[in-house]
Amino acid sequence: MMAKYRHAAWLVAGFATCAVSAVNAEDDDVNAVPNSYSVNVLVTNGFESAPHIDANLKNPWGIAFNPLGDVWVSNNESSTSTLYDGDGNPNSLIVNIPEERAAELMQLPGVVAVHAVRRIPLHLDHALPLHKVLDAWAALPLGKDSAGAGIRIGMIDTGIDVNNPGFSDPLPALDGFPKVVYASDTRFTNAKVIVARNYTPLLPDGGDPDANDRVGHGTGTAMAAAGGAAVSPYGPCCG
Repeated sequence: MMAKYRHAAWLVAGFATCAVSAVNAEDDDVNAVPNSYSVNVLVTNGFESAPHIDANLKNPWGIAFNPLGDVWVSNNESSTSTLYDGDGNPNSLIVNIPEERAAELMQLPGVVAVHAVRRIPLHLDHALPLHKVLDAWAALPLGKDSAGAGIRIGMIDTGIDVNNPGFSDPLPALDGFPKVVYASDTRFTNAKVIVARNYTPLLPDGGDPDANDRVGHGTGTAMAAAGGAAVSPYGPCCG
């Protein structure tokens, strides 16, 4: 229980999509290494086992801590907010109703407040001029088509989806590439993705079997950094 430890704290691991409690090992084990912590997973969205499963716990960006009460987590992907107590028990009710009927919820016994959660589309149409990217492209010999020529970018993330259209540029082969740790990871390389290394076997649980991206975050950041022109469900995009 978190309450019995002086240095108890709440953490949320975004990549694992799980809420965890971290307790100072010094309070529980006289042989523990100073300033070390033991981690107990309290609630997940099913990505890994935990005492509590909450399907709405996805991409939890907003976190509010109440030292005398619940932890408020705002889930970006599921457009929900959830309260958890110190043991990971969800303490909230999530409903989908027409906006004109929202006031009816205030009539229910025990309801203190009703908050609407609205999905706000991001057009992302101001970044290029804001960062003067268009000016930088204009200064290149071939304009936008020569942007990033000869530049190599290294990403350490959740892996890579080499089949993403943003990595399909027909670039010339480079001497000494591709580079991998395991020969089986060569299938995650091409003319654009020239290195695919899986470091997760170094983890205590053995990690993932290869460099494939099972989460999508690594592919997304690589696309933003060096992806070519592609068409997404939300429209055309380019790294």
